Amino acid sequence: MIDKLLRNIIKLPHISNAGANAHEAAIEKELISLGFNKASKEELGLSAKEIKTCTVDKKITPNTYVWQPCGSQSFPDFIISDINGNVHYIECKSSKEDKITWNSGFPKDKAIYIHSSGKHNKQSIVMGKDLWDKDDAKILFEGFAQMKKIEKMLKTKLKNSNLSAYCREMYNDNGKIAGHPDRGQRIKRVFDFLAEVRDAE
Repeated sequence: MIDKLLRNIIKLPHISNAGANAHEAAIEKELISLGFNKASKEELGLSAKEIKTCTVDKKITPNTYVWQPCGSQSFPDFIISDINGNVHYIECKSSKEDKITWNSGFPKDKAIYIHSSGKHNKQSIVMGKDLWDKDDAKILFEGFAQMKKIEKMLKTKLKNSNLSAYCREMYNDNGKIAGHPDRGQRIKRVFDFLAEVRDAE
């Protein structure tokens, strides 16, 4: 069922998420049309921490979904269970161009990202682990860790001042999604991942 959901979504045109979560609402509409049942994380016995960190290690009610399980501004936008009750993490991204704005977030390896590109007027799906080069990500994370140390040091030195420093993690990513030369293989890897989880029973 998740496979059919994603295949249906790939056929959709661009949907802006500006204003009223239209992109996410369109995906929920597809979920409902396929017979998925809506629930809350509390009903399924899940915590926000295990959802945010992609560490849910138990099965939940099959063919169930939770929209914004950790709130509207937190990862993921959906958790969805497959026919065997395995949990999958879905994050929706939409842009006028063909890139993902991360703000203070970053791609999670086990998550599936649904991206809507205005430039190409199409939807794409990609695994989180396919979005960032691991070595570059390590450099970024180490850099922000150093900046946090500097921020802490400045707070100590400025303790008698009205001034303060604020180091906000924000990642600029100009990587293409719909226009990526490996788009077809990236999509295939999503379905391969779903099959691996399903067949591991």
